[in-house]
Amino acid sequence: MGRPQSIGRVPAVRLPALIQDVLLWYDPVGQLRRWARRHGDAFTVRLPAVGPILVLGDPSTARQALLSDPRAAEAGTATGRVLPVLGPACVLRQDGSAHQDRRRLLGPAFHGESLERLRTLAAENARREIRTWAEGRPIALLPRMQEVVFATMATAVLGIDDSETVQRLHRAITGMNGPSALARTWMSPVGDGAVRSWLSRRSRRRQSRVDAILAPIIDARRSAEPLGGSDVLSLLIGHERDSGSRIGQEAMNDELTALLLAGYETTAAALGWALERLARHPGAARLLAGSVDGQDSRHLDAFVREVLRWRPPVLDAVRELTTPMELAGFRVPAGTLVVVAPLLVHDNDGRVDAPDAFRPDRFLGARHRGGRNWVPFGGGRRHCLGAELAAVQMEAVLTEVVSAVTLSPASPCVETARLLGTVLVPSRGSAAVIRRRRAPMHTAARGGRPGQGSPP
Repeated sequence: MGRPQSIGRVPAVRLPALIQDVLLWYDPVGQLRRWARRHGDAFTVRLPAVGPILVLGDPSTARQALLSDPRAAEAGTATGRVLPVLGPACVLRQDGSAHQDRRRLLGPAFHGESLERLRTLAAENARREIRTWAEGRPIALLPRMQEVVFATMATAVLGIDDSETVQRLHRAITGMNGPSALARTWMSPVGDGAVRSWLSRRSRRRQSRVDAILAPIIDARRSAEPLGGSDVLSLLIGHERDSGSRIGQEAMNDELTALLLAGYETTAAALGWALERLARHPGAARLLAGSVDGQDSRHLDAFVREVLRWRPPVLDAVRELTTPMELAGFRVPAGTLVVVAPLLVHDNDGRVDAPDAFRPDRFLGARHRGGRNWVPFGGGRRHCLGAELAAVQMEAVLTEVVSAVTLSPASPCVETARLLGTVLVPSRGSAAVIRRRRAPMHTAARGGRPGQGSPP
């Protein structure tokens, strides 16, 4: 190879920053693919809020960025640039030992016995929701999935299941995603200035409503004896008691809000795409229903993996370089914001034919299990803390859905993607028409995961 080129030589999208921002928001999947076809697997875009961004879509270069020494490519700092709506004290915005220590502390909330309890809870929440679906008329299912997933995340993060409190908190969290919240994300249509400051103040007022709901929950848990529980809030308060150091109220709010917001949006988006695919792929839906009825998890696992490959829920895995780095043959200077685009990485997986085709059978047997080029949850040490919980919730909810109903599309037009923060969601909210299944239902959550012990 020749000598690496300057970052100034990286192919760049030359449109005005605001136009790039609008195009990316309006059609993130199509626009990323068009830019990649024109400029290659490494190119720069410029957005009003964050300036130039190096976008990577080549699997080997993406792995290099994601697996780099975390001191040379910081994820927490980068997250603060693209999603400052997440408070600075949360685990997603930490780097180095602070991130490792917090991740180690919170891990039990999303693994082991906690994971199996949350699987059962996700199935119960889904069953309750499905009973409310009206037959024969279009329903936007994405908002329904957001409610189901949020209820599960409220238990995982806060240890609460009071429906009234959960609904109030969900409404408040949803309010943080209003138009003013764009000012505190990388998709802000304006850079620094009076307009962005006004929008940011309005967004913070919405966040204060969340803080007001969290405060009595935190106070009640701090006074609980014994503490018990493996939810995030209990783990944080247990750490306070063990260390003798109290976590500040703002820092506590930052952590809890970030985990609720990031955890429920991504999983709900993935489920929204899963239901959209079930409606438009009746053959895959029949195979999945038959697999669930027969307590065989292979098609369920393959379906979930293909959804996450075909429409990874997040647009980006971000790093900010603290030292110069050679990426894709270019010399990239310190301070550069690097975005690994999971969608493009999946497109460029040489083992996948027709990457935009939806084919769950790719993941059956040993032919393709994802491997190093499968990055819907990022990679390296910053691999999503809740990745296992997301997959478990998808399995539990989809099992309940295909056991109870069949779906057909509400419109012949395929839904495109739009951005909610950095999350890819179906443009019409996963609109479908519901029909009840008349055959006896099998629900895995009542007797354990379907196909436990079955061949992989």
